[in-house]
Amino acid sequence: MLLKNYNFKFKLSVGFGIIIFMILSMVGITLNNISRILDTSEMINKKNTIRDGIGNSLYAHYKWVNSLSYILITKPGTTSLDIEKDFKKCSFGKWLQSDTKSMAVELVPELGKMISDVEVSHQKMHESLHKLEEVMKDVNKGVASRETLVKLFDDETYSNSQKVINILSEMRIVIKDNVTKDIAEMVSNVISIRTYILIVSMIVILIAIFLSIIIINAITKPVKHIIEIANRIMSGDLTRKINIDSKDEMGMLGESINRMVDSQRDQIRFISEEAERINESSDLLLKLSEKATSVSHALSSQTGNAAESSGQVSDNINTVSTASEEMTSSVREISRSTSAASQISHEAIVKANNAGDVIAKLEKSSSEISNILKSITNIAEQTNLLALNATIEAARAGEYGKGFAVVANEVKELAKESAKASEDISEKIRVIQEDSRNAIFAITGIVEITNHISDIANTIASAVEEQAVTTSEISRSLSDAAHGANSMAGINREIASGADEYTNIAVNVKESSIEIEQMASKLKNHLKEKYII
Repeated sequence: MLLKNYNFKFKLSVGFGIIIFMILSMVGITLNNISRILDTSEMINKKNTIRDGIGNSLYAHYKWVNSLSYILITKPGTTSLDIEKDFKKCSFGKWLQSDTKSMAVELVPELGKMISDVEVSHQKMHESLHKLEEVMKDVNKGVASRETLVKLFDDETYSNSQKVINILSEMRIVIKDNVTKDIAEMVSNVISIRTYILIVSMIVILIAIFLSIIIINAITKPVKHIIEIANRIMSGDLTRKINIDSKDEMGMLGESINRMVDSQRDQIRFISEEAERINESSDLLLKLSEKATSVSHALSSQTGNAAESSGQVSDNINTVSTASEEMTSSVREISRSTSAASQISHEAIVKANNAGDVIAKLEKSSSEISNILKSITNIAEQTNLLALNATIEAARAGEYGKGFAVVANEVKELAKESAKASEDISEKIRVIQEDSRNAIFAITGIVEITNHISDIANTIASAVEEQAVTTSEISRSLSDAAHGANSMAGINREIASGADEYTNIAVNVKESSIEIEQMASKLKNHLKEKYII
């Protein structure tokens, strides 16, 4: 239908416009017929007035003729008639000269000829009175007989009065018939108006019922359809759409709801995809935390080995220091124990070489620890980046991502602490490496000095003073080496403590990753159970 492309205001305006047009048409035609009825009624009243006037004239002329007859019969000696002789002055004569005559002819055209006839008879009737008076005078004088008077009265006066009376009677009948016709026409108009009003009223009622059915169907059917789709949407089915093929308010409402459902479906799909991404990110974070845990365990083990090596270095240096003291005693007794001093020097060289090897291994271990710390720092930076991405994804998730945002923030803080701890450990390893290089340098000096002692063992007697100085230098260097070894052991203990702390951080990251994965899975399952997209 063409009406489906128009709004309810237009439809109601058209419907009520048609009804109002029918009612106004009915009122207009009714008023026109009522006006005709009123005109007919007024015309009937005028005709009745004319008929009454003619009736009065008829009665007056009856009376006039009877009076004349009475005078002639009862007063034979009368020579003057005391009745109206002028046909213009009697009541009917005045009527003939008034506008009522023209109105009567206009209202009842059949009266025209009759009035013309009655005017002639009426004039002759009144004019005959003059002849009667002359004959009456002659009768009184004896010139004329009474029979002549009666004959004149019968032939002219009475005869014309009867014509007047008959014509007036006929005029009254014609007016009566005309009034009866007008009344019948008026009744017919009334019946027509009543019939027209009934027909138009029925048509208006039928049109109103038809328009009401159309408008009600145009409203209730789309409303029922919208309610049905809305209930399905409330139950989570976002695949249904409202199909209303119209451009009225209901059609626009359906389009608005469809756009709203499309937007909601896109948002839920986006949230579901983001939950999947969060789940994947939490899996990756869990793997990284497990890797970090294993790395921290390895770091702890290696720092333990480094601490043990540092202890061995310290023991070796103490041994070298003891050997130096023995060598000093040997120098004092060089004259009687040259061979013993030579043997002690040889042992010092061997032990110094061993100490150098141990310190070289310690430096190598420190380098490996430094490389591991770089890996830990990279892991911490990646963890921090993942935590930042998790925070962004949690913000996108809205209400569902608040708990995840807290966990992501905690992971980020833990990553920062891991990076800081790694930097501290790196700094301490650097110090270990520097001290190791100094120890190697010192031990190298010890080896060189010990070799020199071995070379000059046969000439030790002549170089006692020089050997004593050299022995003092060796003792001082060994003290420094022992101090460096002790510092290295402390640093290794701090590294081991940092590795344990990093292990705890990695465990917390793992637990947070598991919690984030559970939250993402719950959100995804909730969306799958609640909505069909």
